[in-house]
Amino acid sequence: MGLVNRIVPKEDLDAEALAWAVALAKKSPIAVQSAKKAYYSSEDMDYFRQFDLMNEAFARLCTTRDAKEGVQAFFEKRNPVWEER
Repeated sequence: MGLVNRIVPKEDLDAEALAWAVALAKKSPIAVQSAKKAYYSSEDMDYFRQFDLMNEAFARLCTTRDAKEGVQAFFEKRNPVWEER
């Protein structure tokens, strides 16, 4: 299923998990929330229905203030300030 994306030595696990959590916390909360919801909703769907669901989720995300902020921050070379929770 692709759920494992990295393997680290046991002694590095806490530091690596914290680093990943810090990176995830910098993402748009509404985008993370939407991705998790879509992922769990699609577990028992066939591939084409999953694809449609993910496209719908992405299209909805593109209409959010956070999406506009992310694009604007990228072009202005600054960190985004996320609004939506």
